[in-house]
Order: sequence, then C-alpha cells, then structure tokens
Amino acid sequence: MKLFDISSNISIRVFAICTIIIWLSYAVYLPPLAQSPDIKGLIDEAYDMYILEHPNVSKQQLEERLILSLYFSYVKVLILIIAGVTAGFLIIRYNKIGRIIALVLCIIMLGSRVFSLLIAYPNIVDRLRAIYIFLLSRTPLAIIHKDIIAPIFFILSIVYLFKKSVAQKFIRVRT
Repeated sequence: MKLFDISSNISIRVFAICTIIIWLSYAVYLPPLAQSPDIKGLIDEAYDMYILEHPNVSKQQLEERLILSLYFSYVKVLILIIAGVTAGFLIIRYNKIGRIIALVLCIIMLGSRVFSLLIAYPNIVDRLRAIYIFLLSRTPLAIIHKDIIAPIFFILSIVYLFKKSVAQKFIRVRT
C-alpha cells in the first residue's frame, strides 16, 4: 500500500478545493467598475502621453476607449474565475468535463504567460528585471501570486490531471 496515493478520492477533492481557491484568488485582480479619482488621474496622465502620438484624439475619446478596455478586462477575468471555480466543483463530482475545463484553463493561463514573455523577446531580460525588481518592491503579493504560485500550480495541475491513475477516476461520471 502506498503512503500517499495521488489518485485517491481525498487527493482529488483536495486538488479540487485548491483549484477553487486559486481561481477565487484572481478576484483581487478585477478592475474597479466605478470610476474613481485614481482612474481619472490615470486617464489624465495617459492623455498627456497619448496625445503625443495621436494628436487628433480628444480626452473624451481616450477616456471612452480606456473605460471600454477596462470593462473588457473585467469581463475576461470574471469569465476565467467562473470557469475555474466551476471546474473545481465539477472535479469534486468526478465529472470528466471539470477535468477538461481545468486542463484547458491551465494551458491557456500558462500559454498567455509564455506568449507575453515571447512578445518581449528582444527585451526579455529588461522586462523580467522590471517585473521582479520594480514591481516586486511595489506589489510583492501580486507578483508572487501571478508569476510564481499560479504558474507552478498550473504546471502541477496539468501533470496531475494527465496522470493515468487520476484520469481513470474521471472516466465514469458519478452523480
């Protein structure tokens, strides 16, 4: 008998609970829905820089574009959170769809991290330095969560869910 069986019912439930917690932790990155004075200040600063390249854009047009992109970001993060939490609950029920959703979400999240690094390829060292020196001093929890804990969790999730002994638990859908 193995000391710790990763395909046991308890292990799968613990994994599902961890999945739910990880995805709920992304709620702190939801942008605010209401315009605050901070957002207005950012729009003023952005306009001063944006007007240099696009002189024909009014402050109102830039504000509308930024607010629209903010709402798009909000919806995108909200959909990811809902899908991740749903996957966690479906994994608890040993539903094959939950496993598939979790795998797809993990691959999407890892792919987006890799893609963002590849886009900055010529300047990747400078970008990593900026992330880990500048931003780590300002927002250490966000950097630790998004750039260390979450990618490790996603990699381990993919490995875990692809394990043959774990995957066999999801063949039959229990009700």
